[in-house]
Amino acid sequence: MLIKINPLDTLFFRDGKPFSMGDDSWADSLFPPSPSVIYGAIRTLFLGKTNFATADKLALDEETQHINITGIYLQTEKGYGVPTPNDFAVEKSDHENATPLKTVLQPRNATTAGVISNKPLTQITYPNFVVDNEKSKGIITLLDLKDYLNAADVSMINPNAEYHVSEPKIGIGRDNLTFTTDEGKLYRVDMKRLSNKTQIVVELPDFTHDWLPFSKLGADSKLAHFEVELNKTVIEKIPFTLAPTDTMFKLYLATPAIFDLGWLPGWIKPENDYTGELGSGDHKITLQLTGTALGKPLPIGGFDLKAQQPKTMYRTVPAGSVYYFRLVAGTIEAAKELLHCKTISDQLPNEGYGLAMVGKI
Repeated sequence: MLIKINPLDTLFFRDGKPFSMGDDSWADSLFPPSPSVIYGAIRTLFLGKTNFATADKLALDEETQHINITGIYLQTEKGYGVPTPNDFAVEKSDHENATPLKTVLQPRNATTAGVISNKPLTQITYPNFVVDNEKSKGIITLLDLKDYLNAADVSMINPNAEYHVSEPKIGIGRDNLTFTTDEGKLYRVDMKRLSNKTQIVVELPDFTHDWLPFSKLGADSKLAHFEVELNKTVIEKIPFTLAPTDTMFKLYLATPAIFDLGWLPGWIKPENDYTGELGSGDHKITLQLTGTALGKPLPIGGFDLKAQQPKTMYRTVPAGSVYYFRLVAGTIEAAKELLHCKTISDQLPNEGYGLAMVGKI
């Protein structure tokens, strides 16, 4: 089923940077929000018509253990969208009317490339031209994603970075006793307003429940409308493009991932030439990580209202990151079952972290 979240006001999801009024007075916004924010909102929505509001954490976890997010997307007037892959690049041009080069960067042999990297892998990915970062980032449609995963022509891909606008808010702290301005507590927050017809879409397995139609979302308790659509899915629109004879493939992350080894999935063994095993029986595969196209680490934390304390801060691999693998043992069909359109994060995969898609190199 799908849950479509339509904000009725501006939204603010703070990133992991320290923020205090009067000191670091600018609070940056994180959008799209982290999967844990979406998961928390859906749990609140689910528990809204139950008697578990005052239950302990174990009881709450047991009541909501069947809520497993299998996909998070943005829907605009052009359809469903996902973050642009990090190996997609648009060449920067000095001429306004020139047609920019759009390409998917290919991994190269790290030994002969002459480029220094802090990752001791056999391949490295980098452009041989100046990249236009503004035009290379944003969200792409699932039709664009299909071309990308199929290693087809990407010249028609135009990442959309205008699905929201910034509406900064300036505020001042107030003394609780005198109700006057508290000196040194000026702050600004980067509120986001989604453009028309833009929604956050969450995919879950079907189950029947009497959902609340409205809930709070993000900081400042802004109201959002939640629309539940049963028997609908997005994953089926994302094809598997590899052939049975393929031995090299890429793994694209549509949501941030929390891996036990930082940028490296926990099942990969650096001491064993960056190989690792997944699955069991006929669905067991051995993969070797050959290269990456990763984004800047994204710190994601939160605040536990029940315990009244900050949650664990994770250093996540951001959405859009790409891993390149070589199939050492097993079949491509097994790789599809284990990795394609699955949440592969080592931590919190049930909350939607690490939504992965397999594609051709």
